[in-house]
Amino acid sequence: MIGDLLDVVAAGLAAGAAAGAKDTASVAVKDAYAGLVGGIRRRFGAKAAERLEDAARDDAAPDKHRRIRDELARALDEAALEPDDELVAAARTLLDRTGGKYTVDVRESQGVQVGDHNSMTLNFGPHPPR
Repeated sequence: MIGDLLDVVAAGLAAGAAAGAKDTASVAVKDAYAGLVGGIRRRFGAKAAERLEDAARDDAAPDKHRRIRDELARALDEAALEPDDELVAAARTLLDRTGGKYTVDVRESQGVQVGDHNSMTLNFGPHPPR
């Protein structure tokens, strides 16, 4: 459960940083991102908030989400996140505001496509002899 909540907050930070970097980000998105970062700053201090924001803005990192999650876990250091926690609520609000057209949960899924005008060929059964 704690891991899932860390993922929600990490995803919120990443989405907020990405959306906030665009000129087209709405005031609602910018406010939600500021609320999440403000909550992190109040809870963990300015240094931890700065490290988390740096991780969220690091678009060059191939494992950006993992880096944010690890940084967040370090900041929590034995503190617990609950489903109704201020940070979780702020992250969910931010994700709702930055979310596109789809909300997808692909846990334990195979052959998933998200988006418009996709095409997929699925071949079931044994592989043909070579």
